[in-house]
Amino acid sequence: MTAVPFDPTILEILACPQCHSNVSIDYETSEVVCIGLSCGLAYPIRDGIPVMLVEEARATRGQPVGPGAARQAVAPEPSTVEAASGGGAAD
Repeated sequence: MTAVPFDPTILEILACPQCHSNVSIDYETSEVVCIGLSCGLAYPIRDGIPVMLVEEARATRGQPVGPGAARQAVAPEPSTVEAASGGGAAD
């Protein structure tokens, strides 16, 4: 992949829209990459402009991508919720 011209000083004001962590640039893949421990999304750089949209991001750690992904990643399984709340009908 060809490196895209990109002004690295913009990294000082950019943050990951998913988790609000700092980002870095990966010149090999032409992406802005979240450095958050639980996130790591990679956002494409097109025509020298980072596309900071979660919907356009590429997952780098197998995590879900998109609106509500943070909630999906930590939502308990239904069986866990049932067990914790008593789960069944009253005797």
